[in-house]
Amino acid sequence: MDVAKTIDSWDKKPKELVTLLSEGAKKDEKIVAQLAERMKAGSAVEKGICVEALEFATTGAPDIVGPVLETIVDLIAHEAPKVKWEASRVVANVASTFPKEVDEAIPHLLENTKHKSTVVRWSAALALGEIAKSSKRSKRALLPKMKELAKKEKNGGVRNVYLKALKKLGK
Repeated sequence: MDVAKTIDSWDKKPKELVTLLSEGAKKDEKIVAQLAERMKAGSAVEKGICVEALEFATTGAPDIVGPVLETIVDLIAHEAPKVKWEASRVVANVASTFPKEVDEAIPHLLENTKHKSTVVRWSAALALGEIAKSSKRSKRALLPKMKELAKKEKNGGVRNVYLKALKKLGK
């Protein structure tokens, strides 16, 4: 499969494209590399599609993104909300597999906790919780921040993500 050609010529539902790319990524590391290239050079919409495909793929196969994790972490700081939240969800999915590598995402995730989009904040909260669960060092650094964020968060759903993570962390 040529990812760029597939995306450019797609004329069906976007969800079907994401599913096709996700299934391909789970089977072929070359597709993961092609998705990473499109995440670097594509439009915001293309980046969103590619990172969403990897988000779906990493729910069952977190190890596939190892070679492209740096690109995904960088996308957490992207200007497009969909790109931010999908990249954050990938980090959440792979935190236990790549605990040291996902630490690089923490500054971007903390910045996204202030975003106006509820979905961006929710995804950042999820990723921060998973990172805290994956490493004792991260846990020590993130626990006080997550407690503070939970207190300040006005949206109940986002606040509950923090509270659930804090409960699992025993705090």
